[in-house]
Amino acid sequence: KKSFLKSNNKDVYYNMFEEVQNIIKEHGYDIEDFLENERYTNAFHAYQHSKEHFEEYIKFMLYNAHAHKYIKNNVVHFNYPDKFNY
Repeated sequence: KKSFLKSNNKDVYYNMFEEVQNIIKEHGYDIEDFLENERYTNAFHAYQHSKEHFEEYIKFMLYNAHAHKYIKNNVVHFNYPDKFNY
């Protein structure tokens, strides 16, 4: 995550994201079927919304998410800002 945020050439990462999505789609799958938790799902939806939103989400997860954690039924959950609730 930090490598992505620090990169001066984020287009390399975005091109890889697009390639992965295309490969999954070409094989008849929906990428959301592979997203194991709400963090990944929210990252995917933020990416679909806009690159800026995606970068904001990654920053939130790296630097602020720890302050928004809670445990329910022995599972860690996050309280996301409204703009990241999909």
